[in-house]
Amino acid sequence: PSTSTFSSADYDTLLSAARSVLLDVSSAVMNLPATLDGQKLKQMMITLRSVYGTLNEDQRVEVLNWAREQMVQNNFSCTLKKTPNPKPKPLASCKPTVKWLDSD
Repeated sequence: PSTSTFSSADYDTLLSAARSVLLDVSSAVMNLPATLDGQKLKQMMITLRSVYGTLNEDQRVEVLNWAREQMVQNNFSCTLKKTPNPKPKPLASCKPTVKWLDSD
C-alpha cells in the first residue's frame, strides 16, 4: 500500500514496529520507500536516526544515500541519481552545487 493511505498515527505505529525489527535483526534487508514527503519523511528520519548506530556499514551507506536523495527531491525538486526513475513527471538531475543538507 502507498504510504499516503496511512494516517499520521498509523505511520508512527508502523515506524515504531520497524524500529524494533531493525534493532533485533542486525542483518535486516532494508527496503526504504522511493519517495516520502513532509511529515512522513521527518518521522522516517527520526526512526532511522534512532537505529543508525546498530546498523551494519552497508545499511548505513544505504540510509545516507537514501536520505540525501529524499532531501534533494523534497527541497530542490531534483535527483542525485544518474538516471531518474520513470515517473509521470521525471525529476531533473541536481547541479553539483546543490546544498542538500539543512537543519530540518
